[in-house]
Amino acid sequence: MNLSIRWKVTLGALMAVALGLTVAGWLALQSIERLELARLTETLEARTGLAAYSLQALLSQSPQDSLPRFQDRLQAAAHDLSRQALARVTVIAPDGRVLADSATQDSEIAHLDNHGTRPEVVQALATGRGTDIRRSDTTKQQMCYLALPLAAPDGTLAGLVRLALPLTELEARVRDLHYTLGIAFGVAFIVAVALS
Repeated sequence: MNLSIRWKVTLGALMAVALGLTVAGWLALQSIERLELARLTETLEARTGLAAYSLQALLSQSPQDSLPRFQDRLQAAAHDLSRQALARVTVIAPDGRVLADSATQDSEIAHLDNHGTRPEVVQALATGRGTDIRRSDTTKQQMCYLALPLAAPDGTLAGLVRLALPLTELEARVRDLHYTLGIAFGVAFIVAVALS
């Protein structure tokens, strides 16, 4: 009878330890993931602001050249900014047409979907800043997007600039954390079993 009570107490203690470790691990993962995502968004916001500043003058000019030549200049600027910001750069017209995109070949720009209904674009038009996380149709990667409107000298909307960073680095860190917490959980549980 005594042995049965001991086993019950031991199993109860082990279950409590296992539950505690699981909850603590899950909370730690959630907290670190939120922190990393906030850091990524902060970095993306700074880079998008710089890109907006660089593109403001170019986009607010009325194209002196033909429209294709103007778009070539925008596409060259998007590629240049992408190299500097280490992010995908998209320039979007007020009506949602893509004018330039650093992840798309020049000849394919005209065939891209209208971006006017993308969540970050809708939000940027409504509030002055838009963000979203989703899988990109173009790059096939999970991306974090941030969009800002660009004003013309007369105050009207000249377009939007949107930057995107892949979440591959964040996902790799979370995977490493899963692995580390799994080992810590295993060791802690083995110690708890031995002590019990």
